[in-house]
Amino acid sequence: SADCDVQFSFLTSSPSPTGLCFDGTYLYSTAGDLPFIDKYSLDGQLVASIPIPLSSSNFYGGDLDFDGTNLWLMAEQHGILYKMNPLNGEVLSALTISSASDPNYASCAYDNGYLWVNEYFSEHLLLHINATTGVIEDTFNIIPGIISLRIINGDLYGVDYNTDLLHKFDKTTGAILSSTPWCIPNFSLG
Repeated sequence: SADCDVQFSFLTSSPSPTGLCFDGTYLYSTAGDLPFIDKYSLDGQLVASIPIPLSSSNFYGGDLDFDGTNLWLMAEQHGILYKMNPLNGEVLSALTISSASDPNYASCAYDNGYLWVNEYFSEHLLLHINATTGVIEDTFNIIPGIISLRIINGDLYGVDYNTDLLHKFDKTTGAILSSTPWCIPNFSLG
């Protein structure tokens, strides 16, 4: 099972964060009930609130990742992946991922010039996207409902909200290579 020793914790501006990333200095968090990406110091102090590119009434949350320079925001229910300046929230590019009427794309993970996003509810698709051109390089059908994706030591991981398992995915086939219990049951966001 996963070792889950808490290193530190603090309350966020929202009781239901949907995205989380780290830039090496600050933590960034999104929530479906707030129109901002909140930036926190590691001691939990709110440093800044960056406006999201959608009106608050149209924002349902979504995941974040940091590419070393910019933030990436997958806007759930909009099928749009935003590349943003983390200092001021300026939208540098917007990639349309889905034109479906109910695009349940919520997660994003930056991977050395590429992005991984997935549809977690009905289609269960895992997409591998060129971060510069927006071209979808690979599409994989996956079984679990993954809400949050992350690249850790070059490997792709996702938390399955149906089973509380952390899956390691093969980046060439989309197959699950291994699974381990997620140490925070019933919480697969962020």
